[in-house]
Amino acid sequence: MRCSFEVSFALESIFVMPRRDIGACAGTECGYFPTGINGTMLYSYFLGESKAPSYSEQLNCKVVKIGEAIQITTSPINSNYPANVFLSGNDLALTYVQYRNNIPGATTTNSIRQGWNNASVWVSDYRIPKYSIGKLAPLWLMFQGASEFSRRGSNVWISAFGDGNYFEFSKQKNIIPHVQVQKYWTNGFSSYSEDVNCQSPNNSEQTIVQRALFKINAWTNCAGIKFPESCVVSVKRLNTKGTVETLISEAQYTFQTIQIQKTSNPDLEIKIPLLSQIEDMRPLERGEFQSGVSYRSTNGIIASNLSQVSNNGMRYALAAGDRKPASSETTKSRRVIVVVLLTFVASFPIILWLIKSKSSRGNTE
Repeated sequence: MRCSFEVSFALESIFVMPRRDIGACAGTECGYFPTGINGTMLYSYFLGESKAPSYSEQLNCKVVKIGEAIQITTSPINSNYPANVFLSGNDLALTYVQYRNNIPGATTTNSIRQGWNNASVWVSDYRIPKYSIGKLAPLWLMFQGASEFSRRGSNVWISAFGDGNYFEFSKQKNIIPHVQVQKYWTNGFSSYSEDVNCQSPNNSEQTIVQRALFKINAWTNCAGIKFPESCVVSVKRLNTKGTVETLISEAQYTFQTIQIQKTSNPDLEIKIPLLSQIEDMRPLERGEFQSGVSYRSTNGIIASNLSQVSNNGMRYALAAGDRKPASSETTKSRRVIVVVLLTFVASFPIILWLIKSKSSRGNTE
């Protein structure tokens, strides 16, 4: 593991988390550090009691943390894409999958063309990575989970991994996890476990239990600060009937720190990819709509004002940087034109009959 405090990160800016004064931290107990951590993660998925994984992959991992702002990124070991990213800062949290590199100036219509879309983005009031995206949850538990747990001010929250049935945070059951935090590592958990119960979709007499266990199993020192060197995670799904438990599957994660770098940037600057499809779940989570809001952004901006979204919350025409939604006056004018056209089409057979009838009387005379 390399401890290298001379490498800096350069990230594109869209919103900025102000850096707190380092002098306000009492040693390392405050958990503040303007740091980037690189590592690798091995993910393996087992069916039933099988000793051989049915699927496995290795990922590159990067965590950048400045104050309460954090960016977590995973990608295939031999490629930068797809990149899976969790961003959290101020009151904005989002997860996205970027499929390809941005091409400056590219749109879906001009001469510099690029396929739609570059990324899928999910925005939420819950400052937790989107379930099932990029194996982000273990890194979030290690670097941000305890801070978020403390911010909520309650020992009740939702699963860090999801119940396996629903992907929306708002549909998750409340749970009380078992957690441990070290005094020298206050942003993340040193250990975390949770049980989530749900009814089996195939048998009403059976319950599915999802049992997750996270633990930092080794520490390292860099510039006088303790950092996680490795962690292990197990997420088991079990069928239960009475006292009998049958293993359905198990997902295993193993993370290893490779390098710790100090960033000289005073702020964590965050931007989503250009040409992104955005699913904003905040109106659903706040009870404002019965669904989330879907829209496109061509300039990497998350819409801050969703007041022009239709009441059903299904579609927000286009985000800032694209064409604006039609104004109320324009909409009224269009409605008048449509009504006139429909009236003309509906009355056309009658007009034609009157003309023919008049012509027939003229010939008779």
